[in-house]
Order: sequence, then C-alpha cells, then structure tokens
Amino acid sequence: MNNAPGSHESAIRNEFLNITLLLLSIGMWCLILAGDILPGSLPDILMFDAVIMIAICGLVYFIKSRSFNFACFFLLFCIALFAAQISIASETTFALYLVPASLIIAVIALPPPWLLLVLLVDILLLLAFAPPAEFLLMLAIAGGQSIIVGLLRRYFVNQLKISQSYQDYAAEQMNEARESRAELVLMSKQLQEYQERLRDINRKLEIAFEQAEESRQAKARFAANVSHELRTPINLIVGFSEVMILAPEIYDEPLPASYQADIHTVYRNAKHLQNLINDVLDISQLEARHLAIVKEKGNLCQCVEETANMVADLIAKKGLSFQLDIPPDLPELWFDPVRIRQILLNLLVNAARFTSEGGISIRIRAAEDEVVTSVIDTGIGLKKEEIPQVFDEFFQVGEEDAYGERGSGLGLTLSRELIRLHGGVMNVSSDGVPGLGSCFSFSLPTTRQLVARMSTSGALTKPAPAEKRILIVDPDEAVTAFFSRYLKAHDVTACNDETEALRRLAQSEPDILLLAGNHDYRRLLGQVRDKHGDLNLITMPMPSGRAAIRQRGAYDYLVKPVSLENLKKVLSQFGPALESIMIIDDNRDIVRLFGQTLRSINPEFQIRYAYDGRDGIALMHEEPPDLLMLDVLMPEMDGFEVIDAMQRSARLADIPIVLISAKGASELITPAIHGEITVARAAGYSPLELVACVQALIDSIRPPANRKLASARGSLAVPGQERRAPASPQLARVDGR
Repeated sequence: MNNAPGSHESAIRNEFLNITLLLLSIGMWCLILAGDILPGSLPDILMFDAVIMIAICGLVYFIKSRSFNFACFFLLFCIALFAAQISIASETTFALYLVPASLIIAVIALPPPWLLLVLLVDILLLLAFAPPAEFLLMLAIAGGQSIIVGLLRRYFVNQLKISQSYQDYAAEQMNEARESRAELVLMSKQLQEYQERLRDINRKLEIAFEQAEESRQAKARFAANVSHELRTPINLIVGFSEVMILAPEIYDEPLPASYQADIHTVYRNAKHLQNLINDVLDISQLEARHLAIVKEKGNLCQCVEETANMVADLIAKKGLSFQLDIPPDLPELWFDPVRIRQILLNLLVNAARFTSEGGISIRIRAAEDEVVTSVIDTGIGLKKEEIPQVFDEFFQVGEEDAYGERGSGLGLTLSRELIRLHGGVMNVSSDGVPGLGSCFSFSLPTTRQLVARMSTSGALTKPAPAEKRILIVDPDEAVTAFFSRYLKAHDVTACNDETEALRRLAQSEPDILLLAGNHDYRRLLGQVRDKHGDLNLITMPMPSGRAAIRQRGAYDYLVKPVSLENLKKVLSQFGPALESIMIIDDNRDIVRLFGQTLRSINPEFQIRYAYDGRDGIALMHEEPPDLLMLDVLMPEMDGFEVIDAMQRSARLADIPIVLISAKGASELITPAIHGEITVARAAGYSPLELVACVQALIDSIRPPANRKLASARGSLAVPGQERRAPASPQLARVDGR
C-alpha cells in the first residue's frame, strides 16, 4: 500500500474528475430530454452539442487513466468550445460565462503548468468571441475565480497533507498496536503455559511434601515401636535390679555381698541405656518439631548449684577439683529448669569422663541481652577437625575417653537443639592440647522469648503474641500440665477443682478461662457471668488420658517403666482393704517383675498371674480380685477386649482396673478429641475479633496428611475429579453474648 501524499492527492483529483464527468453527462442528458419533451424550444445545434459533450465525457473517462492532465485539459477545452458555439448560435454572450466558470475544474484537477495553459486558452477564446464591452468583465471574473480557487486549492492541499500525516501516524500506531497485540497474545499464551507448569510443580511439590510427611510419621512410628521393643527388656533389667537394691528382704535368702556391687553396676548401666533410649526419642521429637519446653521465670544460679551438687561426688571420686564462678547479681531469666539441668548434667558428665587430671569449673557471665554459662575442663580437649562435627548426631570425640569408655553421640546434639528452643546459642572452643581441655558455652536471653519449634529454614518468623493470663481448670493434672507445657508464651495458672479456680479468679483477673466442656462448673460460670463480663471463656473437650480410660471402664493407668514410687501412689488410693491383685500381661518377665515389686510394697498381697486375656477372665470368674493390673497390648485378646468382657459380666464389672502401657494413655487411648470448641464473652466481640478468631482456627487446623496427599494426586492426575468432603468435621463456635 502506497501512503505517499501525492498518491492521496491524485486519488482525490481523480474522484473529483469522475464526479464532474458524471454531473456534466447528467446535465447534457437532461438538456436532450427537455428538447424532446418541448419540441422547438431548443435549437438543434444545442441538442447536437449536448450529444457531442456526452461522447466527450466518455472519451475523457477513457483517456484519463493514461494521461490525467491531458484528459482534464481536453475536457475544459471542449467546454470552452461548447460555450463559444452556443454563444454564436444564440447570438448572446451568456454562454461565454461558462468559460471562466470552468476554471474551477482546472484549479482543482490540474497542476500549475496545465492550469496556466487552460487559462491562456480561455483568454484567447474570450478575446475571439466576447464583445469588447464585456471582455474586461469576463476577464475580471476569470481572474477572480482563478485567485479564489487557487487560494482554496492551496488550503485544500495543506489540509490534505495534514490529514495525510495524521492518517500515516494512525496507520503507524495501528501497526504498532497490531504488533503489540500479537506480542501480548504470545506472552499471554506463554504465561498460561508457565502457570500450568507452575501448578504442576506445586502439585508435585505438595505430593513430595506429603510423602516426606508420611515418611516422617513412619520414622516417628518406627522410633516409637523400636523404643517400645527396647524399653521392655531394659525396664525388666532396671526393675529387677531396683528391687534387689531397694528391697532385698523379699528374697528368701539374702544376696551375697559380692553380688551387690555387680547389681549396682547393672542398675547404673541399665539406667544409662534407658536414658540413651530417651535421648533417641527426644531427637526424634526435635526432628518432628514436637519437643516442647516449659519456660518459667527463675534463678539460673540456683539451677546450676543444684546440678553441680548432683555430680559433685562423681567428680570428687575421680580426684578432680570442682569450682563454681557465679556472680551474685545475675538477672532472673525465663528458662525450662528441667531442660537446662539436663544440658548441664550432660556437659559436666562429659567433662568428667574426658578429664583425668586437673579440674572442672562452671563460669557464668552476664551481658547486656544474654547470660553465658560455660563448662570448662582440663581434659583431653578437641582436635580442630573435630570441632565442626562435635554437635552432629552420633559423632563421638576421639576413640575413647580417659577411662576407655565411649559415649552415645547424642547428648551434645540434643543439648544444642534445646538451647535453640530457648532462643540461645551453644558453642565450643578447644586448642586440641591435652591438659588444656575444652570449653562448652551456651547463652540464654535475658528477655522472655518464644521459640516454639526448631526452625530448619531461614524464613522470618512472626513476632510472638502478647502474653495473656490464662486460667485452666480440669481435674486431671496431666491435662493442666499439658497446656502449661505448650502454652509457654503466656502466663498459665492451673487448677484441678472448682473451689481453687474460684479462689484464683478472686485473686487476679485472667484474660482467658479454659474449661472442660464435659464438667459441671455452675458456680464458676455464674461468677464469670456476674462479675467478669470481659473475660474470654473457652470450653472444649480436654485430651485427658485418665478421663478416656475411665470412659472405657478403667480406674487409672501406669506408663512403663513403672517405678516403685508410682506403683505405691496408685495402690494407696485403694486403702488397706486391698488384699488380692490379678496381673494380666503376655510378657512373663514383666509379670514376675510386678509380682516382686508388689511383694516389696506389701508381702501380704495375694498375687495371681495370667498371660493372656482369656485365661485372666477365667481366673477372675473363679475368684474375683480386689484389683486388676492389665496390660494394653497383648496378642489375641488385648486389654480393651478384656475390659469389654468384664463389663458384660455382673461378677466382674465392679473390679477396678489399672491399665499398664509402654506408651502414654494420651497417645494410645485418645488419638483424636471429638466435640465442640466454644469461645464466649459476655461483652461480645467486634467484627475484627471474629475475623481474627476464624483466621486463627483456619491456620491451626489442617486435614490429615493422607487426605491432602490423595487430594494433590487426584488434582494432578484427574483435574476434573470431584473431591469428597470429610465425614465427621470438628465443630468450633464463637459466641459473643
């Protein structure tokens, strides 16, 4: 397509000539028609000239495609001749005025050279045929028309150029728009492809994540099962050796004195192996991010001194000096005393094991925002290449310690992660020279910080929420201890009965009151309704293992390994009327251990045994016992099936049952908590508070891993497949009354 200005001007001139030819032809045909309708009204020469002009118009239309300027000149020349002939035939000068009028066509259709030629021809015709009196008038008319039309033509050409420039600009913009649109379409298509790839990658990542979660759960189950298998024999060793040490009188003959040192050695090493199993479980919990710490405001100096007293005899027996360098003005810190004591014990025992000369010291220094505790020894030290690996799992320093013993390689790993959970850092320094030893240090922040779980990524964590005062009321001490452990970001007060809760409520105003939904707290709820309108009340089903087993028909439970103290505590609830006890457990060694332990408590106990559920039920039908101690995990007929069979029998239904499990009742019996969670406040809630509550519930609840994995796989394999809703959703209700 040619967009030059000349091409557009030529097109307009050509269109103008076509219109002129059409109008001229129509005018001639009308003239001929008028002569036919009114015979004699027009001279014959005029009719003849009209026919000639029509033919000339056709000829001009034909030759304009070959020579446009000549065609226009020829047309104007014929019009001038036509006007002159009419003027001669009619003997009037009126027709000669067509000659200057035809210059309009010349000015628009012809370029300047041809225009001058037409003007010259018209002047000559006027000189030849116009009367002298009218010659000057016609010449003036011709000149005026030429000037006016010339000016109009110049304006017309300028406007045509401006229009052409705008048209060219519009065409250029249109072309750019087309190109941009094509690029946008291409980019949109590419974006859709990338989005689809991203969706596929996200689905695959979700599948991989859920598979990793399944693997982690399988690993946790494996660790729990292995620990159960390991705990059973180690519990037997610890239990029997403990009975031999604490109650040797239950044996018919006293143990030889030469055996007692060996039994103490067996007991001590069995306890060490038991602690090692616990360390393995703690490491598994750290990896699963489930290990919790309970921070409380306390004196670190007191905790260090108590720990030092526990190992002072061990250090003294090795002939080592032991010093404490503790400043008197230490600030109070927020820390878990149980975990810090565990860390210090591990560091001190390690220092004693690897030190044969010199001594061990504990040094504490306070900085602006942290308190640093160091355990320094003069032992064999660490090589430089060992320092980067000293906190790795199962890494053991050197070949052996000062007395040829080897450690487990888990204590330092666990200690470092526990310090991380406190918000601190653990470091080690050593020159690797025997006699100069090593220095293990850990820091604790001076301000209360919340580190809820071990972080394995560099992502920024949300700031800890503001501390709130929470009052928890439940008769099960395990439940209140559970919430106290995991609600470590807040000030938690635990009560086990309504009277104590009323007293606590009168002493201080808590922000939140947490109650079990299945207990009757009329007085407490009335007090809240009448005097504490701004108090947030949360009622919910509590994860009480004791309540769960009582619903199943058991009185209480014990967790293996069962210590002598815990067994005495449970038996004391039944008073002096307790005489006969039945033990049902598939492990004969465990049964024998419980028998020995019970005889150490009261030699008058009548103890009977059964090694599976059916035999136990048969023996109890013969003579019902005062108490049944029942193992949960047994082949063929487990503990719960035994309870169901006893409840169906009127003779056995009232026998109290104490369950014995290698796991906790909260883990084994209450895998899921069913019921409603209700949040209420007499003063009501604002819309933003309601949104925050709903958002918190949405963020805290997620479907099981297998359901998410199945959903991700379904969306990846069959995108249109319909997903099923969960069968029994948990209910949560926010009530602002």
